[in-house]
Amino acid sequence: MIDCHAHAFPSLGYQTARVLETLSATAAEHFRGSLQPFLAAHAPALGPLPDLFRGKAPGRQPLDIERLHRLTRSLPGPVLHLLETALSAVGTPITLIGGTLEKLLASMERHHIERSVVIPAPPMSTNAWLLGEARQQAGARIVPVCVLPDLPADAGEPAWIEAFAGLAQGGAQGFKIHPNTDGLAPDHAAYRALFRVAGERHAFVILHTGSFHSVSYKHSRPADPREFEPLFRDFPGVRVCLAHMNREHPEHAWELLRRHSQLCADTSWQPAEVIRQALGELGAERLLLGSDWPLLHPELQGDALDNLRRATDDRAFDRIANRNPHDLLGV
Repeated sequence: MIDCHAHAFPSLGYQTARVLETLSATAAEHFRGSLQPFLAAHAPALGPLPDLFRGKAPGRQPLDIERLHRLTRSLPGPVLHLLETALSAVGTPITLIGGTLEKLLASMERHHIERSVVIPAPPMSTNAWLLGEARQQAGARIVPVCVLPDLPADAGEPAWIEAFAGLAQGGAQGFKIHPNTDGLAPDHAAYRALFRVAGERHAFVILHTGSFHSVSYKHSRPADPREFEPLFRDFPGVRVCLAHMNREHPEHAWELLRRHSQLCADTSWQPAEVIRQALGELGAERLLLGSDWPLLHPELQGDALDNLRRATDDRAFDRIANRNPHDLLGV
């Protein structure tokens, strides 16, 4: 079986290092800002002391995040558990703590999932981490799908094409469009470049759809897949998965699937009743197993499988969890 929609985050050690780095930078900025008037007024009397708050003290080194990463990875289990508790206490989302790549692989073992399509969630998991450390650790058990490269919104289409081609060269097998976190219009040059490179590299596209709300979003408007139909028409050879089957309005996703044969939809966030309705509308050939792990709780892959089993017979289940995902991945 293949889970066509999952996420993962770096190890707890890496997350701890990032939190420490952020806290260190925030605290230093706070102290510098609060003491700046005092330092300016008393600089002659204080001698070299103000340099301590400007980062100029002799021998001062920036926080070595990679060294902290290695250190925390070597800590024993009980100590890591204490770190998990501490991170929870300071408000780090539980999905970051419980959603490490190691725990995703453990979930896959429990539920007999052969591979998972893994999408990063910046800033805690990035394209570079996914194509580097994560792929080295998990090998063929994950299918890397990259989010938008880090370019200014007004970068021209050639720059976007070059960046997406670089991600594909680095191992990305697909690209993710998330209108809420990207904050770009559906006709933006970045998306046209994404589809162009996907077509040239035989990659697939995952398009976030439906109504969701998160503090990390640049806007919370429903992500309507119909707004991307011009790209579906212009690039009919690019395979596209409508993630979450447009959640609260799956009928809009079904309309698009009827009009465009290269589209499919995953089952994440959809209950068995809606999956059953989708089977009646489209048949099993256009649906994919998806979980959106680790959001909500660590057994989300098991829930996704249970919902699919309740909605299907054995033949449809095998089609949605095994055969269709292989078609999306082009294998």
